[in-house]
Amino acid sequence: MRQKVVNLLKSFIITQNKVCDVTNKKILTMLQSMGIEISAGALSNILLEYKDLAQTDKDAVLKAGLSSSYTQTDITGARVSGKNHHTHIITNDLFTSYTTLPGKSALDVLCAYQALTSKDELILIYNKQTIGLLEQAKISKKDKDALNELLECNQQFTLPEFEKYIEEKIPSLYNKKNIFIKVKHAFALSYYRLQTDVAQANCVISDNAPEYNKIAQQDHGLCWVHDARPYKKLTAVLDIHRVELDKFQDKYWSFYHELLDYKTNPNPKLSEKLSEKFDVLFSVKTSYFQLNQCIENSLKKKQKLLLVLKRPEIPLHNNLAELGARRQVRKRDISLHTMTTDGTRCQDAFMTITQTAIQLGVDVFKYIKELIANKKDRTSLADIIYQKIITNTS
Repeated sequence: MRQKVVNLLKSFIITQNKVCDVTNKKILTMLQSMGIEISAGALSNILLEYKDLAQTDKDAVLKAGLSSSYTQTDITGARVSGKNHHTHIITNDLFTSYTTLPGKSALDVLCAYQALTSKDELILIYNKQTIGLLEQAKISKKDKDALNELLECNQQFTLPEFEKYIEEKIPSLYNKKNIFIKVKHAFALSYYRLQTDVAQANCVISDNAPEYNKIAQQDHGLCWVHDARPYKKLTAVLDIHRVELDKFQDKYWSFYHELLDYKTNPNPKLSEKLSEKFDVLFSVKTSYFQLNQCIENSLKKKQKLLLVLKRPEIPLHNNLAELGARRQVRKRDISLHTMTTDGTRCQDAFMTITQTAIQLGVDVFKYIKELIANKKDRTSLADIIYQKIITNTS
């Protein structure tokens, strides 16, 4: 009985901090006003006590969510012990996962998509796929030959091992900072596509940030709201330019709503018609030079903007990822920063659990109570996600 009461109190404390965003100091004041004798240190220990359980649950949620037909992704700022970090958000209708890392490079994105907590955990591999990726990255023949002479097929490294090895064996490549970054990404991406521990992202919807290029196994779609922002930023001075801008934006959003209608009733003939209409809309020439530049940039992104014609199930925007980012922003506004690596990982894990539970309609307090009690017969969030994926595809 006593243990149940203790677990209930711990669940309450964790829910207040992780779900309701109440600070440690406020929780301490509330508990002491209720006659509960507890120190600031004991409170901090309770909030970190279940970090490993929560991390395991978070990893399971990510792995289940990546089994979906698509994911949306975004990055927002974070602070850890006074230093700038970045929280990577991976989400869709069934889950939201948070991973805070020092950077937001393509390597950091690969960490987030493999449920890793540090770039040092990345595995790099040299194989035929790596060679192809090096060619796509336009690595010089001299550098590719040097790597080929040095490395054996399927040779693997951790990221720190690879950096040290190349520094010793091919210092000329190691000292080419920008080129070496591309080389490391090719090696890490090759392993990501080979590994089976975590499902590879089938389709990714992003804001067109370059770090998301090539992360999707099949398709990479873009957010129409992000594409529209450059048009919104235009400040026409001449009346004729204002009229042209207004007319184009009306046609832009009219076409967007046609795509929304297509999602509810997709068919090949309509798909072909919308594709042709896109070409007409984004081939128009105006007397407004800056508007023409925006139109040309949109036309270049046709395949990614019209991915919905191939995959009607995907959203036309990245709003869900941005909404997920607001939880991290709220945490940052309230607490400014986490102080330790453990604290950061614990916060990411419970934010993942909280946001995913809300999306799935699960009682968060009850779920946390069962989590810390480590009930063997409980239904995990990952189990619910898998069940919904099966239901949606059947």
